[in-house]
Amino acid sequence: MENSVKNALGAYTSIGKIISSEPYGNGHINSTYKVCTENKSYILQRINTYVFKDPAGVMQNIKGVTDHIREKNARIGGDLSPDPRLYWRCRVPAHCCWNLRDCCHQVVSFLFR
Repeated sequence: MENSVKNALGAYTSIGKIISSEPYGNGHINSTYKVCTENKSYILQRINTYVFKDPAGVMQNIKGVTDHIREKNARIGGDLSPDPRLYWRCRVPAHCCWNLRDCCHQVVSFLFR
């Protein structure tokens, strides 16, 4: 495990014992890793602060969009109960920004009119 990944994971003490961490995907903007613990898998991503000058703002936008989708879905009888684990958690050390979320094996898209 590279040192920067190891250091970033040190900020997420509540995820449990880390079994492995490997590069994940082939993105061109952010660096992404799949992190496996004894109980579950996570996606750890280093936000490219050259491209995204305000990474905390990016995280706030993701939360805002998630809340908006949840509210629209509830109006049509859907159930996307608020789950704090769905939000990206952001740590901003002096020189970079990391976020961690539950590993999604399936993604569902919604189209609202």
